Amino acid sequence: MVKEQAYLKAGKTRKSAMLDDFCKGAGYCRRRLPVQTLHLGANWFLPSQKLLRGVRTGSHITKVYDTAQTPCARMLARKDVAEETKKRLLATRAALDITSLLHEIFLCQDQLDEIARRRQPLVIKKRGSYASIAGEFTT
Repeated sequence: MVKEQAYLKAGKTRKSAMLDDFCKGAGYCRRRLPVQTLHLGANWFLPSQKLLRGVRTGSHITKVYDTAQTPCARMLARKDVAEETKKRLLATRAALDITSLLHEIFLCQDQLDEIARRRQPLVIKKRGSYASIAGEFTT
């Protein structure tokens, strides 16, 4: 109860304060939240299809989709986006590494699995530069 009051006094919700604690304990201060890591992976590396149009014939709807592209590729293909913005997008895409993003996502999943198995309060182990692969730690 005292911990909840401390979170409320700071002007944060309990959930945001717990996420801040998770970031500090798990070493994710570089991107701040695991959710942001997921967004980076989805926006830069995960292609998706956009619905172009839907045609209704009675009770049946026929949907026509565009080819699968990443949101970044869609932005680069648009003509109304400034060249300066396109250069920044290309620089950001070149700086990102899909393997490190996936590594961070897998670490978060492992930690969530441990918490779910224990059903105990949130206690995060800082792993540093170690990756968990099939129960073994490698550098």
